[in-house]
Amino acid sequence: MRFVELADASSAVGATSKRNEKVTVLADVFRRLAPDEVEAAVAFATGTTRQGRIGVGWATLRDVRPAPSTEPSLSVLDVERAVDELAATTGPGSQQARRDRLSALLAE
Repeated sequence: MRFVELADASSAVGATSKRNEKVTVLADVFRRLAPDEVEAAVAFATGTTRQGRIGVGWATLRDVRPAPSTEPSLSVLDVERAVDELAATTGPGSQQARRDRLSALLAE
């Protein structure tokens, strides 16, 4: 599934106060996931990552300003792999490496 579909569902859930509508939107998007996407998608939908803390905070996000992609292309698993990479980035130069990876990800 393309990540944008999950993001759109999240926006739709946030835009309504009706519980049944929220359930319907989430059920629809979760039903369309491939089995290997479910865990990552549920984590993203609940505002978490399966990796826990990944070393990216608001300051890092503030500093990353790529030109956005003209067409959404990332899948849920693409984003999951990118988060894996961010979580594994440690040591000297890791902050800049994370900024670079985030910039590339957001421009995809």
